[in-house]
Amino acid sequence: MSLLILFLAPVLQIILSAMRISGNLKIRLIYITLLAFALGTAMTFVSAGMISDQLAKSNFHCGMPMIGSFFMGLLTTFTTPVIGIIFLLIYNARRKRISLN
Repeated sequence: MSLLILFLAPVLQIILSAMRISGNLKIRLIYITLLAFALGTAMTFVSAGMISDQLAKSNFHCGMPMIGSFFMGLLTTFTTPVIGIIFLLIYNARRKRISLN
């Protein structure tokens, strides 16, 4: 469960960006990217805390699962700007194509 939380930010960003491109949402793409970045950062610490609690309850003294969760969270957090750039390129290409017609 704690690892699934880490994918909340990129999935939410993809959904909101697709809604923005289709015209169903009026929030700018930069705000969607910033929201996903902040959410990814917060969910990284939430996930690490959940794993820490699970390890404490099971009397397991190795911190590798928590470190793995933390680095996976950083990976998903720092992919949000890449996703934002891709959707910005798609949005601009679509807007240019519509203005040419």
